[in-house]
Amino acid sequence: QDTVEGKLEKRTKGVFAPAGGKKLVAFIDDLNMPQKSKFGFIPPLELLKLWVDNGFWYDRQKCEVKHVKDMQLLAAMAPPGGGRNHFSQRVMACFATVNVTAPNDVQLKRIFGTILNAKLMDFDDEVKPLADPITIATIGIYRAVARELLPTPSKSHYLFNTRDLSKVIQGMMQATKTYYNSKDEVLQLWCHET
Repeated sequence: QDTVEGKLEKRTKGVFAPAGGKKLVAFIDDLNMPQKSKFGFIPPLELLKLWVDNGFWYDRQKCEVKHVKDMQLLAAMAPPGGGRNHFSQRVMACFATVNVTAPNDVQLKRIFGTILNAKLMDFDDEVKPLADPITIATIGIYRAVARELLPTPSKSHYLFNTRDLSKVIQGMMQATKTYYNSKDEVLQLWCHET
């Protein structure tokens, strides 16, 4: 609340808006990251719900109503799990929801294959054709690990997503021709990264 209020100025008594007559879009990432209280609700989200539903929130010191004008809210979140909470449908109803599905293997190959192909273009001819097989193999390992190593209460850290896949490719992107300019050296690096 303090962060957003720092971007607002008082227009009239009890009415606040962005400075200079501008409009404000507040972006909140990881909307479902705050922890639930012992009563089962998530206080930061309840504050947002109050503002979206009613156009105001309360001053934290004076407990007076503060109407907030010319501001919109944009939020993003990952699916619940891995430290991210489910939250109430009451809060979810305040938003127009857009779901971006996880990319399929063809899309992943295009994304990461393009990146790796561009990286290996400067390497020797025996290394250049490795980009696509490495990408396909990395995606295959990622899918197998995500399918076989499911989270359990004793292994709750077994949560895999495309970020894990991108870390392998990021590791490959650190390769330089000085140290990795043969097929065996690049494959050894890939084995290390996976």
